[in-house]
This record gives sequence, C-alpha cells and structure tokens, in this order.
Amino acid sequence: MILTNGHVHDNKRPLGYVMVIRDSKGNRFGCYLNEHLHPMEHRRYYGNGECFLWKLEKIHKNSTQDTDLDHHRFKAFMYTGINDNIIYSNHDFIAIGSSKGQNGLWIGSNLLEGVSYRCDTFGNEVLNGIGDRGDSSSFGDSVVGKFKILGLEIWRIGTL
Repeated sequence: MILTNGHVHDNKRPLGYVMVIRDSKGNRFGCYLNEHLHPMEHRRYYGNGECFLWKLEKIHKNSTQDTDLDHHRFKAFMYTGINDNIIYSNHDFIAIGSSKGQNGLWIGSNLLEGVSYRCDTFGNEVLNGIGDRGDSSSFGDSVVGKFKILGLEIWRIGTL
C-alpha cells in the first residue's frame, strides 16, 4: 500500500482526470491529466508523461448510407519527452503543453475561451481544427486555433 496526501491507496488503477471541451463550432477535444489542476504561485510545471492531448476528428464517408450520423475518430497526441512543460495553472489560466511560449491547450480563467497551438510537448495539431487547418488561422509561422467554450467537463477516473 502507498500513503500519499493522507489517503491509503492499494495497487489499483491510479487516479486521472479527463477534460472534455465542446466549442462553438462543435469541435470536441481536451486532455488526460495524471494530477488534479491546482494554482501554482510561481511558474512551475507539473504532471508526467502519462498526460496527453486529444481531439475528435470528423470522418467523411463516401457512402450515401448513414448520412445523418456523424462519424468521428479519436486522435491522441502523446507526450514526446522533448520538454517537461506538461501542466501549468494559476488563477488566470490553465495551460497544457508548451513550447516557444505557445500552449497545446490554453483556457482563460472565465472558462469561456481558449486557444490551441502546436507544441513540442505533445507534437499535437491545433486541437479545434481539422488536420492543420479547420478553424485555425496563422500567426507568424504558427497555426493558432482560438475557440469559444460551450461546454467544459472534467471527469475523475480510477479508484477513489
């Protein structure tokens, strides 16, 4: 048994957190975090290589059958090991992944708007776009995906 934070855990599956975002364009994306979000007073990243970013991509079928159904593919962007900029949060924002000052997923303190960039931490595409385009725009040599949040949920998974 392991004792952490005053709680006894046996060798069951560890706790994790899945963040699910739905934006104003109907895109669904988010992240898996191995630690709960908590504000850091000093710029310090936390989390480990179990964390990842993800998105659902629409699949365009050539078939005329099932035309009323949306088909999606889950696409995960795993930790690359290039840097350890995994999770950073404070009272102003939540940032998942970072390189060159750009975050794979950034959410403002009001939880109503955010942005997604490509980042080295996860080698991800812009999360709210399709492939490298979609709802994204260019900013210098970077592709930026600004979004308005319609729904945001965080689910704790694993044993209690």
